[in-house]
Amino acid sequence: MKRHARRAKGIGGLGGPGVAAMVYLLGAWAATAQIFEVKTWRDLSDNRTSRMGRAVMSAARSPWVHAESAHFIYHSESLQELARVSQESEFAHDYIADYLGLREQDRKARIFICVSERVWFRAMEIGGRREDGVSLHVGNEIYVYRPDEQREPGMDVAHELVHFRIQREFGDRVPLWLEEGLAVYLGWKTARAYQETLGRSVYREMPALDEADMLEWNEVFQRRQYPRDPDANRAFYRLASHAVERMIDVLGREAVPRLLTLVRDGQAELEAVLREEFGVSKEEIHALWRDARADALRKQRAE
Repeated sequence: MKRHARRAKGIGGLGGPGVAAMVYLLGAWAATAQIFEVKTWRDLSDNRTSRMGRAVMSAARSPWVHAESAHFIYHSESLQELARVSQESEFAHDYIADYLGLREQDRKARIFICVSERVWFRAMEIGGRREDGVSLHVGNEIYVYRPDEQREPGMDVAHELVHFRIQREFGDRVPLWLEEGLAVYLGWKTARAYQETLGRSVYREMPALDEADMLEWNEVFQRRQYPRDPDANRAFYRLASHAVERMIDVLGREAVPRLLTLVRDGQAELEAVLREEFGVSKEEIHALWRDARADALRKQRAE
């Protein structure tokens, strides 16, 4: 769930050129034509994976399944999980693009679906992620951990796709708190909306942060790197998410694409953009922070 990482080595494949391609139409979301096609490695439209991707695939003890959908290339240890992730990712692609006002992406993103602990640990080892992480985004690639015993809906794919689409469209100029806050906030909205298409009602509970772990204004809004301390990192994610939610309450969701564009194009600092372009006073900005802080200090149930 962080920004950058690199490295890797190896390769996996599904059979040879004689393996027949298969098309799957799955689930309650079939009305939107969610289709993926299993392919041999050779027949993928783009099989130029990163060194990290090759190293992760080489860690598996069984062949990988390769497939494509409209906007993604998949590499998975499990055909069943590939089916699930392909549905989630195509839904998330459209939902996030609509919410953020994004144009059609010009290149397919690559999603690695890790089922075995061995393979996932290899991905985290190279990506430099926390041991409790379940997903990460590196350049044009997204890695998710879907162990066999996990059957509960998650927001891993949607969360990483928010990061991916923001960085693809707006680059690294978006403040860290705003990007991460949107990934948490919009990632959850996207995952929840997808579950609703399957007739499921989902929610998440977030425990109250301890006052001792609370961060100050500058530790959130001026931060350029993630906190190393696990408690501080958890607080940063939570505060960034609440700040984004409060900001959207004030500005309206239709303001989000313009806000991101102004920040990308170097229109002064974010606080100045909020004040000059959206008429949000300094007092209102600080009230937004106080509200976000209060949200984090109490248990939350997100419907």
